[in-house]
Amino acid sequence: MLNLFSAEIALENNFSNEQIHTVSHALHKEGQAQEIIYHTENQESFRYVIITKVATDTNNGQIQATTSIDKFKLQKDEFLEFVQDTLDDGLVREKQYTIPLKEDHNHQACLECLHPVATKHLSCINKVEEVISIPSPQRPQNVVKESNSRTTCLLFTLLVVLIGGSLYGLRPLFSNKHSADLTLLFNTVDVQVWLGAKEYPTKGNRVDLSLPLGRYRLLAKKPGFKPVRQDIFLTADEEIGIRLEEFYTLAVYADMEGSKVMLDGNIVGTAGSTAPLEFSLVKGEYDLILTHPAVSTPFQKKILLNGDQIIRAELPHPQLTIRTNIDDALIKIAEKEYQAKGKELKLKLPAGSYQLIARKPSYIPVEKEVVIKDEDQLLPITLEMIHYQLSIIPNVANSSISVICTNGQKYFGTASPKKPFQIDTSAESCKVLAENQGYRHVGQEVSLAADVVLPITLEKLFIVTISTNMDLSTVLLNGKEVGKAGTKTPAVLSLPSGKYSITVSNPQATAPVQQKLLLRKDKRLRIDLPLPQLTIKVNQKGTTLLIDQKKHRVSGKQLRLGLPLGSHHVTAQKKGYITIQREVLVRDGAQTFFELIPSVSSLSIRSNIDKTAIYVKCKDGKKYSGIASPETPFHFEKIAGTCTISASREGYKHLTKTVTLPDEKDISVQLIAKEKEKILEPRKRKQRVKGGKTVSETKTEEKFAQPTSATPPVKPALKSKTTTEPKQDSPPIKAEKQDCQNELSVGMPELCD
Repeated sequence: MLNLFSAEIALENNFSNEQIHTVSHALHKEGQAQEIIYHTENQESFRYVIITKVATDTNNGQIQATTSIDKFKLQKDEFLEFVQDTLDDGLVREKQYTIPLKEDHNHQACLECLHPVATKHLSCINKVEEVISIPSPQRPQNVVKESNSRTTCLLFTLLVVLIGGSLYGLRPLFSNKHSADLTLLFNTVDVQVWLGAKEYPTKGNRVDLSLPLGRYRLLAKKPGFKPVRQDIFLTADEEIGIRLEEFYTLAVYADMEGSKVMLDGNIVGTAGSTAPLEFSLVKGEYDLILTHPAVSTPFQKKILLNGDQIIRAELPHPQLTIRTNIDDALIKIAEKEYQAKGKELKLKLPAGSYQLIARKPSYIPVEKEVVIKDEDQLLPITLEMIHYQLSIIPNVANSSISVICTNGQKYFGTASPKKPFQIDTSAESCKVLAENQGYRHVGQEVSLAADVVLPITLEKLFIVTISTNMDLSTVLLNGKEVGKAGTKTPAVLSLPSGKYSITVSNPQATAPVQQKLLLRKDKRLRIDLPLPQLTIKVNQKGTTLLIDQKKHRVSGKQLRLGLPLGSHHVTAQKKGYITIQREVLVRDGAQTFFELIPSVSSLSIRSNIDKTAIYVKCKDGKKYSGIASPETPFHFEKIAGTCTISASREGYKHLTKTVTLPDEKDISVQLIAKEKEKILEPRKRKQRVKGGKTVSETKTEEKFAQPTSATPPVKPALKSKTTTEPKQDSPPIKAEKQDCQNELSVGMPELCD
């Protein structure tokens, strides 16, 4: 692509071979040549683009060239987004021409063959420069005449500059250098940079690039800054400084809705009192004007913008003040609705007649016609509160009623089916609570847009008492926990009639228990959880077990019972046996065994008579014998049990006594001396007849046996004529002695003498 800043007018179509060769070289290399010329007149900028496309047809021996011209009008401070305009008179938008290809050249890239095309292209450039150099017809002739000499000097200077620039622009074409280094320096960091359609990264506030020579369109952007668009013509190494101007926000409010906003003479939008018009501008000075059809005098202000700024414009117009008797009323006027702040709303409206509606929930709306005139006016409005009646009718007599309304009012009372509870309120809604002993309370919210009759149904409640065999068991009602239960502390629930599912669980039980309940009256439930079974075995019947201080009697030698999971303290005890205590870890199916060992007890037997023979026979089959005296007792040790003690001494009555070990440890036996035995001897038997029958009579005589020498002296007993027992001395003594010898151990016959 060829870029020329030239002045072909001065050459008068006398193109030098050097120029033609340069353009031919560009056409051969790029396929097109293009020249851009900027012209500024009366503060307007234009861009002319001349493009020549070349195609070589070797079959027909022709070079086909098409030259097109486009003209663009540039907006202020704009470089990329052009507005196409009509061409000037004398310029043809597109022209196509064909040049014969020389026969003595067999290659397509013949620069000499392109010389005619280059000449045509330069002629086109010359034509464009001739057109734009024609003075504007609107320009006054006298001004031109007065400044003729000055214009000549300026043209001559411009001619020199254009020739120098053209030669400088053509310099890269005569050299072998086809690229250059470009450095872009910005006044801020983190700038987004595009050259054409390609984006390049920045390092800090700069971009360093190496690019082919030619024209580039630069776009630099950063949030909060005005974008920069610029054409760059790279012909040699170059460093360009670019300044991005920061954007500031200007917000404009107007006290009249639909006010037109102009900035520096351009209409930028409309503003009102609630929705501002906001736009972003760079630092500078601006002329702000607000107008409204209903106001003859506009609002004008000069703004020096060096930061975010808010403008509240008040147009000179009569003000309407609406004053209500309540706070925050809604006012609708001119098809728009406003909310008053407090009891007043101030508006500026164009003169005319308006329909106004003031309203607020719980109040009767007010409609009025308002006529806006040339002076300020005050419009008072009174809104009256709406009252509605609420009647509450419960299904149970003497129900307690509580009503709390949104306006803060509270009401309390009682109601029955035939005697409702009634209130008058201006509130939008109320919360109603109905209660009665033995019934489930009912809460309900009522909206009041008219009179309301509210029937309330209270459900009868029944008492359900749930106890279980384990304390702190969890009770679930339809899957939701409702309390804890135990043996002495049941869970008490108040429920309406219906079907329920009750589940009781405990971490120490083997499984939870679920029970279905059809509730139609008060109910007591006993739900026992399955406990792990513990089997306790003992070696002695009648053993007493204390499990966690609770007594259990073992009738046999085994006890099976359920206990909570975990460790338990077990004590096994029985009279006459050593007590055993143990911690038992209970799991389902656990067993434990207690082997009771008999305890040995001592027994001392004393007698009031020396050398009393003691004979002991115990229930377990063991026998003990010995001698007891007042000073020296008979002593032996034995395990617990029941024993029978026999004490005997010649001349004393035989004594038998039963004792239980270990309850008794010291025994004293008191032997009593025998009295003189009465011996009854038979006398003559006499017969007599009595009542026709023969009766025999026998008379006896009493003899007293004498005590032995070992017996202490006893006074002789008085003779009596009793006939209680016959006189038998020797046989009883023999029998007693024989029993003694049989009972006593061998080797101690003297004890029976």
